[in-house]
Amino acid sequence: WLPDGGTPSGHVVEARRRPYAFDLSGRDYIVLDSLRLFAAGIKYDTATDHTTVQNAQIEYPWHFQEAPVLFYANGTTGLRILGTHNTIRGSTLAHSAGTMISLGGTYNRAQNNVIFQAGYTGVGAAVVGKDATEAANPGGPASNAVTQNSIFNVGRLAVSADPGLNVTYNDLYRSHGLITDLGTIYTHATDGRGAQIAYNLVHDNPAELDQAINYWGGYGIYLDDDSYNYRVFRNITWNTTSSGVFAFGTQSGSSGRYIYHNTVDGVLETRTKAGQTMDGTAVRNNIGASLQLSGAGLVNESNLAGVTWYLDRAARDYRLRPDAPAVDAGLTLGSPYQDAPMQPVGVPDIGALERGRAPFLAGALVRSRDLTSLQVRCNAEASGSAAVCYITNLPVGRRLPADFEIAIGNTSQPGGTCTTTMNYATHTGQATCQGVPVPGLSGSQPVYVRIGGGDWVTPGGSADLGGLALLSVSPLSGVTRGGTLVTLTGRRFDTALAGWLASLTINNPSGAPLYGHQVLVTFDTASRIGQGKLRSDCSDVSFYDQYGELDFWLEDGCNTASTRFWVEVGYVPPGDSTITLAYGHGGQTRTSNGSATFVFFDDFEDGVVSRYWTLGQGDFYTAAEKNGAMVLAGATNNQCMYQGANFYLNDWLLTWPDDFAIDSELTVVTGAAGFKANLGAVCGSLALAGQPTGNPPRKDVAYYDGSRWVPLGKSTVTGATFNRHKFSVAFTGPTTNRTLRWLENGNLTDVLATRPGQNNPTRGFFLYGADAVTPFEARFDNIRVRRYVYPEPTLRVGAEAASGIRISIDGLPCTNIAVVDPTTARCTTPPHAPGAVSLVVTNPDGQSARLDNAFTYREGHTTFLPVVRR
Repeated sequence: WLPDGGTPSGHVVEARRRPYAFDLSGRDYIVLDSLRLFAAGIKYDTATDHTTVQNAQIEYPWHFQEAPVLFYANGTTGLRILGTHNTIRGSTLAHSAGTMISLGGTYNRAQNNVIFQAGYTGVGAAVVGKDATEAANPGGPASNAVTQNSIFNVGRLAVSADPGLNVTYNDLYRSHGLITDLGTIYTHATDGRGAQIAYNLVHDNPAELDQAINYWGGYGIYLDDDSYNYRVFRNITWNTTSSGVFAFGTQSGSSGRYIYHNTVDGVLETRTKAGQTMDGTAVRNNIGASLQLSGAGLVNESNLAGVTWYLDRAARDYRLRPDAPAVDAGLTLGSPYQDAPMQPVGVPDIGALERGRAPFLAGALVRSRDLTSLQVRCNAEASGSAAVCYITNLPVGRRLPADFEIAIGNTSQPGGTCTTTMNYATHTGQATCQGVPVPGLSGSQPVYVRIGGGDWVTPGGSADLGGLALLSVSPLSGVTRGGTLVTLTGRRFDTALAGWLASLTINNPSGAPLYGHQVLVTFDTASRIGQGKLRSDCSDVSFYDQYGELDFWLEDGCNTASTRFWVEVGYVPPGDSTITLAYGHGGQTRTSNGSATFVFFDDFEDGVVSRYWTLGQGDFYTAAEKNGAMVLAGATNNQCMYQGANFYLNDWLLTWPDDFAIDSELTVVTGAAGFKANLGAVCGSLALAGQPTGNPPRKDVAYYDGSRWVPLGKSTVTGATFNRHKFSVAFTGPTTNRTLRWLENGNLTDVLATRPGQNNPTRGFFLYGADAVTPFEARFDNIRVRRYVYPEPTLRVGAEAASGIRISIDGLPCTNIAVVDPTTARCTTPPHAPGAVSLVVTNPDGQSARLDNAFTYREGHTTFLPVVRR
């Protein structure tokens, strides 16, 4: 009967006939090549010696539906490799109920394999170093190796970091499909015997994190209690629900653990439990988005916290910018941590990637046997001096190796720089080769590829080296009022952003370089929208520095003369520097993202109180996130009219900059003219207080000394109620001697009050308190934490210049131009009288291509469809 109790009638029923397809027990120097195994494994024993399994496709080597008692002792590993000097390489292994590969014995290797759907019953790991019946590997030269594999979609762990198991150059992601807690690479109470965990990509661990119900999330690399003698270096981790690299302490002796040169786009954490120490654990030359390093005996040196120093964090390009503070800032740590391929260029850098060295390649690589199946499309660059080639149909889980070569026309002049971008949703890669030589070639040309200096082969596809041309337009017609999105195909379209650019000059008067700094950009969007250069919702605005696109947040004022954007700029040197404002570039919608731009951001739009907040409690008010704000509402009486309704940031969850500002907006819907409000600081530090006084009447910016309010300046708040008033409270200086500054209305230059000499003042506290018997409602919104310096940088907007290709329809400009690649562009048609028209594409160098009668305008009609009710 079926597991759901159904009858087997009408189903194909298959039974496993034998557990093993091959028995290599006692065998040596055997090669099994290019075999497909289904529902059968390969048997090894301690006398198996120098065997190789290569280019195999192995599916369901072991299947069961219920984990048996004493799982590890019941032979349920897919491939249990024993003996010595045995290798499985270049293979695909899929679907194992438990562990896929167990590497026992000595000198054994799993290399360049694609492994997925292992541990689908929630037990085991894709790869382990041994099972419970084996002696541990001795480590050293006899260590086993898991190297250059892609491992994904795993029920439990990707790799169990067992004794003497070196885990290197792997791409490991989407583990923990059926569990929470533990790590993608994990060990517990184990002597690693010098095992190396190095040069891995560890990412996208989606395990649920909810500590209230003991769901501890998914870690990247996790050295659990009493794990000794591991070398964890040159790994890159991102998008793990818990720490990217984590280590607990040990109970006795020196732990012999060295965590060096890792890039952790997340939390790098060490911690001890009762009775544990960090003796013998050294953490050096690492970058973490957040560093939470603690424990008696820990060596913590030359580590940096930050995320803004990479060439393209969004694309997971974690190479360092030349202006990053991590460049030439590391300690000399010697071998193996600073060996090739990441040997220092001068002084060592901090992090996994050394500037000036090519990034290491982790994950399974394309094999020579795959080359003829590749699909290659090459097009001449706009200049015609070289070509760009796009390579698709890479095998699942594989990327191009470093020794991949490509040539056009003939094999006499290969070249170009090739990179593979992985789509981790489909587990497939697409490669792009820039600058491929085309010496004196034109027209259609063949393409040749090879790996490792081997024979040249011809993949699918070819190179089109023709000149600039417009070949077709789709659709062929549209309405006279315009607004039809058309797709143009052709050759040699310039791929630069098509739209308008303006230079933004930032002046940093502080005298010190600023990293990851949020800079206010104010410019006129109304005039540009009126000229048809910018969308009415400002959704095609973007910002760039010399390394790529910058995160930004649109604060307010779209379609006004003073639209406010906040831009996170990776490096702002003292004095003048520039970034670029771009707009009008076609269908490429940009996303305003406060969470990516600021240290902390909450616009309260999701209606759910995040874990970063604690709501105050009182019997006279409620605190709730609703209607896009944090709302404090209630009514005071004679007993509570001097108390305040409040909420506050869970300070310990944030990585605070040394100097920072807390920005917010406050709306008071109803309340008293006399009230106090905290906008990021507490009453004892700096707050809004008192009745409006003076001429004109304004509230005080003051602090409460325990018996009275001491005014320090005047707010621009004039009455009991107001709408979306902007506040900023800035904290500068050492923790024990802070200076607080109060600013309002988004004005970053006029400080309304200053409070120096504060010892560790409370931060992130918000309160509204009416000083009378009254109902009240206060709404807080757009709360953010940003880096701050006094005085703040200023910015001026330069002249506008056109960029990229231009497309015209019968002489009228086509708008919203977007260039997909050198052969494809899109734009939106302008209004035009009925009839056939020509299209012209013009590159920035003045070359143009024309297609006559390419598009036909027709009268538009409105169609009314009946509504049918059932």
